[in-house]
Amino acid sequence: MSFAELVLLAWIPISAALFALFRPARALVLAYLVGWLLLPMARLQIEGFWDINKTLATNMGVVTGLFLFCPRTLKGYRVGPADVGILVFAVVTGIASMLNGLGAYDGLSSVVQQIFYYAIPFCLGRAVLRTPRHLLDASRLIITGAALYAVLAVWEWRMSPRIHRTLYGYFQHGFSQHMRWGRYRPILCFPHALGLGSFMAWTSLLGIWLHRARQLPPLFGVPSTAIVLLPLLGLAASMSFGPWGLFLAGFSLLLLWRWTGRRWLFLLPAFFTLLWMSGRYTTLVDGQWLTSAVAKVSTERASSLQYRIDAEARLLDHARERPVFGWGTRARDPFRNDAGRFLFATDGLWTIFLSFYGLAGLLSFYLWWCWPLLVSTRPNRRTVLDAAVEASLVAIGMQAVNFLFNGFLSPVLTLICGAAVSSLETSRGETDTCRPTLPGLPPSRSPSALPIPTP
Repeated sequence: MSFAELVLLAWIPISAALFALFRPARALVLAYLVGWLLLPMARLQIEGFWDINKTLATNMGVVTGLFLFCPRTLKGYRVGPADVGILVFAVVTGIASMLNGLGAYDGLSSVVQQIFYYAIPFCLGRAVLRTPRHLLDASRLIITGAALYAVLAVWEWRMSPRIHRTLYGYFQHGFSQHMRWGRYRPILCFPHALGLGSFMAWTSLLGIWLHRARQLPPLFGVPSTAIVLLPLLGLAASMSFGPWGLFLAGFSLLLLWRWTGRRWLFLLPAFFTLLWMSGRYTTLVDGQWLTSAVAKVSTERASSLQYRIDAEARLLDHARERPVFGWGTRARDPFRNDAGRFLFATDGLWTIFLSFYGLAGLLSFYLWWCWPLLVSTRPNRRTVLDAAVEASLVAIGMQAVNFLFNGFLSPVLTLICGAAVSSLETSRGETDTCRPTLPGLPPSRSPSALPIPTP
């Protein structure tokens, strides 16, 4: 057994023990945050069991810790529409396997895999991080972790991505993809540099918005301004257009929300995502306008984007042959060469899910992920939104857009997604007192603009 595999196994009891040392909400966030940021990109294969990676190891640890040390935390948890949505997606993946003749074992494995990867972090976020106060505390902890992690990201930007290799003995990706503009793209313990950049993008949004609302206290004497700037520095070091664009779009959306107070703004990312997927599926959108826009900034990035769009088109042609439940995990078989290697790479999660699980799988997954955005804009819901809830909703929307071009989803953000749903549900009785404003307009009495005492 390698050292990396030993670390994965050791994390199961360690993450469970966190619940004996901290409050359940803090232990849950710490387990997922530390596990995602520091555990190796490795798979431990156990005969007759699912491969254990960092997400599965953390899930096993936190579930064990909750039941051993604080079982009453889950008392009173009620299954909601969002929970049903992710379970429907999991069942659809099993149906896709069965309809494609892959057998009951493959179907059951697919269902369990989706539950471990998506349902457990989401449902635990709903069950444990139940209130806006929980979400605020979780956001502060995540921002602190991102700030410390950004220091390591800048180090790899300067020295080369070698931390994972130093700790675990191997580099988890192709090194050729981590050189850009004469510098190195940091990766640390992420599956790809783009995943690290996306993490820095949405944590930077959280940090800026909590700092603006005066809800981010100093840490060990370090002012909150420095804590906010570090994830931004990590985002800059990622040298990836995608995360930069997501951050700018998300920040612009937050500013529009503070200026207008219109809840429907939170639905804009989901609306754009739906338009793009519909246009690409029906061939009404060819993506050339996007490539041309990127080419004005970088011809190299435009070439990379065009490759993604061309690969996406080929996979969509194949997906249209079985539109409802897809091809199962056989979807990419026609695109392998004689040696078993893929002829092209498709990174967009939506095309992967569409080809694997059809429209049924894709739409159930997106409905689940965008559920907090829908809940926040219900006509009869006039609740006050805390700053952490606002930033979380925008981060969720930006991730929905990111699914169009990449497949990286952090379980930490999945946890926040579940917490956002619970926060919106527990705030049902509060009402807006006045429209949120920017400096220079009449002062707002919204809690997101008022300081909250540090717990």
